[in-house]
Amino acid sequence: MTALTGRAGLATSVLVLALAPAGQAQRENVDAAALQDFNTRIEAFVQIRQRAEADAPPLPDDRSPEQIDAHQRAMAGRVRQARASAAQGDVLAPDTQVLLRRIVARQVEGPEGPEIRASILDEHPNGVVVRVNERYPDEVPLATMPPELLRELPKLPKGLEYRFVARTLAIIDASTYLIVDFVPDAMPE
Repeated sequence: MTALTGRAGLATSVLVLALAPAGQAQRENVDAAALQDFNTRIEAFVQIRQRAEADAPPLPDDRSPEQIDAHQRAMAGRVRQARASAAQGDVLAPDTQVLLRRIVARQVEGPEGPEIRASILDEHPNGVVVRVNERYPDEVPLATMPPELLRELPKLPKGLEYRFVARTLAIIDASTYLIVDFVPDAMPE
């Protein structure tokens, strides 16, 4: 090794070390901005749902399962109408989707990854089509999310839940079963 090659290698190493924290800081800034944007967008959805709830007739105290289902579907219709032009990515913008994919990947590739992956994929059929502003498919079980993953994902307002449908991570409105938005291919292959 010549002195020049040695110095160039050292300079490259120093440059890489100097840029690593800057790159990490930049990613943290992008992630923070994505989370702030996500919180704003999800709060806008919550306000739509709250307006729909305020306009809905109350359920009777002695409500039947059929009345509850009809009420949920009517509420879903109100929310769907208020979000008539809703599309994938409206709530989960591209930067937020990247962040969520990274969180899921970190969890399923970590020490408890095989168990987390199995618990998600074992309960979710393939081939189910997920669409924004549509009802979560009645034939797909609402399986619980692994707590390890929920601890890492951004917190959702009350009444909203993360759910996997195969490899797709969706946000579901628990009071209407509407799909608020989703991240396709959130689970790495």
